[in-house]
Amino acid sequence: MKQPIRFLQKFSACILLIALAAGCTVLIKDTLDARSPENSLPIINVQCGYDLQNVQRAGFTWNFITAKNKVWPSEEPPGLPLVISTVQPSSPIVISFSDESGLESVKVSRSEGVGAAEYVVQTGDLRSPTTEGVYTYRIDAKFKKGEITYFFRVDVLAQ
Repeated sequence: MKQPIRFLQKFSACILLIALAAGCTVLIKDTLDARSPENSLPIINVQCGYDLQNVQRAGFTWNFITAKNKVWPSEEPPGLPLVISTVQPSSPIVISFSDESGLESVKVSRSEGVGAAEYVVQTGDLRSPTTEGVYTYRIDAKFKKGEITYFFRVDVLAQ
């Protein structure tokens, strides 16, 4: 009669130790990610037409189990080093992330010119403008664990 009870005790202890090891693993990974948050953030890909755009991360707020990291620079464009890519008018813009499981919303805004401060929210089908000129895009991505802001510039040239 003692054998089934002893088996149940050993089995319960084994399950408890496995759960404890899994919890410690998650805590250790989160602590390492909090020390180097740049490596644990989702990677963005922006494609305009057939070309990948050079996107600059401006800042982020990211919640880890052990810490909350907030990195926001003191300056927005034109202070950020943005590479200008040449695109065709009305080229489709596709935005994707390496990990979209925690993605809640994406807001895309556009300003005309290099030094413009006013961004107009873009809705519907994202396309490059039909009018020639330099445009700066701002992408505000909201995830379950935080928020990230990106910028990129395009130069629309009709060919």
